[in-house]
Amino acid sequence: MDYFKGDLFSQLLRQCDRRQRYVGLDALVAMSAGLPRNLLVVLKHVYNWAEFRGEVPFRDEGLSLEAQHRGAVDASRWFLENSRIPGDIGRRALVGVDRLGELFREIRFSDKPSECSVVAFSVNFGLLNKESQEAIDACVKWSLLIRIPLGQKDKNSMRVDFKYQLSPMLAPLWELPVFRRGALALRPDEIWSIFCADDPSSFEKLLKSRLRLMNAPFRSVPIALRPQEELTLGDD
Repeated sequence: MDYFKGDLFSQLLRQCDRRQRYVGLDALVAMSAGLPRNLLVVLKHVYNWAEFRGEVPFRDEGLSLEAQHRGAVDASRWFLENSRIPGDIGRRALVGVDRLGELFREIRFSDKPSECSVVAFSVNFGLLNKESQEAIDACVKWSLLIRIPLGQKDKNSMRVDFKYQLSPMLAPLWELPVFRRGALALRPDEIWSIFCADDPSSFEKLLKSRLRLMNAPFRSVPIALRPQEELTLGDD
């Protein structure tokens, strides 16, 4: 309960057909990722929705949950629409962010999540091909991803991998938390499926493979039937 109570509460909201809660000043500040401009944009959209609903901001008892939620979602859409990275790298970066958000969302709402409040991933950056490295670097440059300076220690060795968090400004688009806790360890072939694969079936295989052990009946895939993503990295 200490680790997964946030995800459990989010699952209950979803099962009861209720909105996720991006409410309270602490949550909105965390969503802004420490950038005053982002916070002002979030507050502007919240204020606009409050006025639209007939509320009187700063005079009534407080802003409604509905106004705060809708304002947070609109701010996320604004943030993504303004991240217009030029060229093919930009296209791959935006596709990758969309797939990454979908992966985190499906893990969060699975029967048995492998990580709590997962909005981050780690990877051995040196093993990535050039296309994957360029796409991730573009995401960092345009603040779609935030690189965590201390990295993430690999569970099976003493190696410290690169660690990245999906921008909290994008969290409402996939019903994700704005606070970071767990990090998903991804292999180079999985990163390629997320950021570089033009064929969406490669990402779909990755999604099914990752979720198979997290959803009932919790069965793994026999080795002979596992997809061979590592053979399709796209290198010459």
